[in-house]
Amino acid sequence: MSSILSMVLAIASVFFIYMLDATHVTSLLNLQAFSIVLGGSLLSAMAQIHPERAWHSVKTLSQALSSEPSFNATIEQFQRWSQLSRSHGFLALDKELVEISDPIVREGIQLATDGRTASEIRNHLSIYQERQQEKIYEASEFFESIGGYAPTFGIIGAVLGLIQVMSNIESPESLGNGIATAFVATVYGVGSANLIFLPIAQRLKNHGRDMDRYYSMVQEGCSGLADGENPRNLETRLRGFI
Repeated sequence: MSSILSMVLAIASVFFIYMLDATHVTSLLNLQAFSIVLGGSLLSAMAQIHPERAWHSVKTLSQALSSEPSFNATIEQFQRWSQLSRSHGFLALDKELVEISDPIVREGIQLATDGRTASEIRNHLSIYQERQQEKIYEASEFFESIGGYAPTFGIIGAVLGLIQVMSNIESPESLGNGIATAFVATVYGVGSANLIFLPIAQRLKNHGRDMDRYYSMVQEGCSGLADGENPRNLETRLRGFI
């Protein structure tokens, strides 16, 4: 949520500063320029990948903005599970599975209760980790592509606006719309890239690094359970990932 708030405040600050010297902020609203920049940028980025992956990129962004890996809470859970398994055996963890919402943690605990070795658990969970990292990387690349195309389409919009101006040079009433499209398209292109799409791409990259550490921590936690590691030693080792 802090990422969304930061972007909203950044955009609002630009509008606010503009309003200090301008009478109407509506002068920045231009449907033609918006369609050229946003439509062109989105379609160009989508041309690079399968449409389904573009949709997955949006879903990945939604997940990244709405949730963060809970390192401390997960470590406390692993410590409790370690104590439980050492006291009552791995079968006692079966009852815990229904309460685990995190899919990779649930999968790892299931493998431990099935009697898999620590090495087998690491190998199995590493496949899940790699696939999730690929999804996050693809999403960051998608939004970074949009951010790269947006300024270019802003220039295209500006050129088209100037062409409109030159085509109607003898019609003063048509000049205003063409000039507005030219300048506003440039603002839309540069603004959307630097205030929205590139920050989103970087946010996804940071989220990917956090999730990579989290997945590695879960691997170590589940393998520690399989090895019957001392709860205190397991907690100390897992806190090294924070």
